[in-house]
Amino acid sequence: MVLSFTANAGGLWAIPLVVLGIAAFFGYVWSLASYRPNGGRWVVVPAMALFFASLVLGNIGGHSLWLSAFGETVRCNVVEVQSHKHTRSPTTYSNTLDCGGRQLSYRPTTGHEVADVGARLSVVVDRTGFVSNLEAAKVNLGHSLLFPLGLLVNAAFIAFVARRPVREP
Repeated sequence: MVLSFTANAGGLWAIPLVVLGIAAFFGYVWSLASYRPNGGRWVVVPAMALFFASLVLGNIGGHSLWLSAFGETVRCNVVEVQSHKHTRSPTTYSNTLDCGGRQLSYRPTTGHEVADVGARLSVVVDRTGFVSNLEAAKVNLGHSLLFPLGLLVNAAFIAFVARRPVREP
């Protein structure tokens, strides 16, 4: 979950995060499967599903939780709309924002679109500069609770697997 959250930082973090993410995936599934004796490999599929669900919860919840603690909401004016052409995917768009003399690049998340030039947006920016900015509507208690929810679900699943009775063949 921490690896998934750290992906919000972007930049050069991406390459080591992919390698660590693959290692974490196999380590998580293997460690849970090794709790059980031979023939108790039923845990592999639920562990895989839980791992990928944790990635989503860690990314969404971690970003919101971090910005709840270290972010500030600023009102910005849209000064430019930029298009980004990709060879294998559709063109994406971003805004350049002026937030009281501070220039920000804003890429909307799923469910949000870029704003027209001259529009005003509320954006939550990280005072530490670690993660990217986010729409104010995406930084709320519901999104922030997804991170601890993912941790609790993982802990409950690990406890469930560890406490299952061992059957002798």
